[in-house]
Amino acid sequence: MTEPSRQPRVFVLPLDAALLERTEGYGGFSTDGERYAALARALTSSPLWAGMEGCVLVVRAEPPARLAVLGRFTEEELVRLEALSGQVELTLGRLRYIGWADAEKATAELAQRLLQRFDRPAIDRFHYVPLPRGGLFVLGMLAYLLDLGRDRVGMGQDEAPLVVVDDCALTGLRFHHFMDRCEGRQVIFAHLYSHPDLREKIESHEPAVVAAIAARDLNDLAPHHYGEEYGDWLSRWKKRSDAGAYWIGLPEHMCFAWNEPDVTIWNHVSQREEAVWRVVPPELCLKNRPLASEAAGCQMQPRGAGGIRPGPDVVYGVLGEEVVAADCATGSAFSFTGIAREMWDALLRTGDPQRVVDELAPRYEVAPSVLRRDVDSFLHEAVRMGLLISLPQ
Repeated sequence: MTEPSRQPRVFVLPLDAALLERTEGYGGFSTDGERYAALARALTSSPLWAGMEGCVLVVRAEPPARLAVLGRFTEEELVRLEALSGQVELTLGRLRYIGWADAEKATAELAQRLLQRFDRPAIDRFHYVPLPRGGLFVLGMLAYLLDLGRDRVGMGQDEAPLVVVDDCALTGLRFHHFMDRCEGRQVIFAHLYSHPDLREKIESHEPAVVAAIAARDLNDLAPHHYGEEYGDWLSRWKKRSDAGAYWIGLPEHMCFAWNEPDVTIWNHVSQREEAVWRVVPPELCLKNRPLASEAAGCQMQPRGAGGIRPGPDVVYGVLGEEVVAADCATGSAFSFTGIAREMWDALLRTGDPQRVVDELAPRYEVAPSVLRRDVDSFLHEAVRMGLLISLPQ
């Protein structure tokens, strides 16, 4: 927890608006502000956001759009924010979003691959079990596409082969752990997405696995991303990875309409494994909705009224009893409390100094003329500092 006396600070997420525009899943948002707001909803639905106590994520939707964190963070916390923002950029750059319609198509492709590999009597004899929870959605669709009887879904009482179903396999770790439950059974691992090398490793390392079948391939982006450092990166991961992982790589960041898998990346600054922020907004992913409903700390910055508006590089948000306004260009941040906060709020809401006086005068034992001078002085100073702009009426 940060100390109340620490000065407020601003951290602007250095995101390329063009990158977000190209990111899968964000095509339905028409402006930079809408895309930044969607990303903010994703970030604050992340379990990682719970560690950002005392901070708010502010979205400035009007041009130039901004996404910034306001708070009283330490130098250590600032370094962490810088590392996390780099992770967000990396994750967005490799996001592969699968909506409901595309997931149905991929599941149909998986069904066809199963029918090509095994004959119809075998398909009807297998038992089908999901890896929870993503596999539940895929198995539900697969059961209809293959017209599976209800008695075929589940482990079953006989020794018929098991088809283990999932939405994606990134390292194969979850499948490896599930294999402990399949002793004495032949297994087919059927899933929507994985890297071909992972499937080859599973088939070669697991005698009980008859086949590892995916509808579509993932790519390994690590060699290109890490370049000359790829060998060191791979060596570190091999030393630190769970023994159950079949494959190590940097595939696309998968997200389905129901699931954004929890993954980790290697932070070369901190030299440790770290979880990544979720980057898909709750309205596009069922998994992120419960956390989003509990999340706090995401604020949309109002545009302002009349001729009084925030400066072009200014973001501001509410932290408890104060308003913190910051200049993104200089990094300067200022706190307004008490009547100063009320003046700030009222000026932006009404756009008229006299209406601010009429609104505040009944609450303070001061002559309206004196209050008007105070409001004008506050507005003049805020404009001088670039925090507000006052356009001619």
